[in-house]
Amino acid sequence: MGLFSNQNRVTITITAGKKFLNMGFLSSAISFTQEDDGYITIGKLPSKYEILEYDWDGAKYEDVSKTTSISQTKGKNKEKEKRTGRIAGAVVGTFLVPGVGTLAGAALGTGKKEKGKDKSKTVNNTITSDKEVEIDSNATMKLRNIDTGEVFVIGFLCNTKIDVQLQNFNILKRATFQESVNEQKSSVQLLKEYKELWDMGVITEEEFMKKKKELL
Repeated sequence: MGLFSNQNRVTITITAGKKFLNMGFLSSAISFTQEDDGYITIGKLPSKYEILEYDWDGAKYEDVSKTTSISQTKGKNKEKEKRTGRIAGAVVGTFLVPGVGTLAGAALGTGKKEKGKDKSKTVNNTITSDKEVEIDSNATMKLRNIDTGEVFVIGFLCNTKIDVQLQNFNILKRATFQESVNEQKSSVQLLKEYKELWDMGVITEEEFMKKKKELL
């Protein structure tokens, strides 16, 4: 295995410059793989590329709140039972028909009354937790087509994980990049591409002015 492992691979979401990668309007994600010779293959494109420069401002985070509701029902049941009329019924039965009347009167005189009480209460407990979550942010990359010599700029979404993967790629030094620009493509054309990235919101005005100063 050579200096560069073909296991250096990353999938990125392209936000600008799809035309240079022959990507359709609905396409967004594409894989970059660094081969053993140090050059880059992109998706299923036949050409090889080299990364001239990669710019990213670093990780960005946003606060995310998560609310969890817990419901608990508390209940209290209360029941009273009262029997009434047993003695009175027996006495009446005795006067009517001694013996048998006592039994009948006792049976008739027995009454059962129930009183029920059911109280329930639902208690809602809400738990809110806050945490910072990393979000994808804009980055740019300059590439050169080895076969045609074309130099172009793409915009893509980046995060810490993607940045770590890209750091394992062979990225040329700025001086080498500047020499390639002078040989292969005019600074005016590159500036135009950066202007398009600025108009699309991929880079800020400050970043555009910085690149303009470098190119001119």
